[in-house]
Amino acid sequence: GGVQGRRAAVGGDCDFGEAEFWEARYTEEGGDGVFDWWLGGYEMLRGHVEAATGGRREARVLDLGCGTSRLAEELHDDGYQNLIAADISPAAVQAMQHRNASSRPEIRWVEADALDMAEFEDGALDLVIDKCTMDAVSCASGRWNQNVVLLTWEACRVLREGGTYLVCSESMIPRDAFGFGHTTFDVSVEEVTDKRHAGGQAQFSTAYIYTAVKRSRSAEGARSPVPLAEALEEAAVADAKLEVATRDLIRYSAGHDDEHDEEDGLFDVPEYMQTLG
Repeated sequence: GGVQGRRAAVGGDCDFGEAEFWEARYTEEGGDGVFDWWLGGYEMLRGHVEAATGGRREARVLDLGCGTSRLAEELHDDGYQNLIAADISPAAVQAMQHRNASSRPEIRWVEADALDMAEFEDGALDLVIDKCTMDAVSCASGRWNQNVVLLTWEACRVLREGGTYLVCSESMIPRDAFGFGHTTFDVSVEEVTDKRHAGGQAQFSTAYIYTAVKRSRSAEGARSPVPLAEALEEAAVADAKLEVATRDLIRYSAGHDDEHDEEDGLFDVPEYMQTLG
């Protein structure tokens, strides 16, 4: 079924996967806003960051898809000294540079595409933190699976062996993304249910923290990863099938009174549509 079955149910043809959406949003905010898709905050992540870095404040850390979130600032204030925060939106990067120019000049703010991080060399980082960036790029219409394949490939490439890709998500999309077999990650997941860590805010859905550790290619019993081209081909096939199914679902929904059907418990959609999630 692939990634986007879950995403289609959440947002359908939303614009979160398009760079233009985020540039317009951050431009409209005018540099004063703070946007955080992930409601958990740094307190929820601190233990995972400590485990991934071994407590080394000199670890090379990338906040991937930083937007105008406070994460990089909070990492800095917690003593991390080698921070890079990257986003595809020039407006977001400029806003964060301005916001931290005097108070946190050590943070390096970079304009970068998470699907093609040419700015970073292979094995350059110890930790990549993805706070709902994967959720966002998985919304790009027609490239749902292909985008997460590229994202996970790039995250794996820029990490050293033993480095960690820490993914915060409100979905099971990362689990499916790692399932294409094109990376050398060993993945574990924690379900987050304690809302006290979210500042008392009600969460939109169950949240997850995925810890993906890049293993050595020479590790005992390690399997060889699937070539990127092969994984992208599989993802493209899944995206094409999903696009057809999504159109069918839209047409089906247009012909039904959802409010009436919900009251009567009548959601008998075609069987193949139910398998998308």
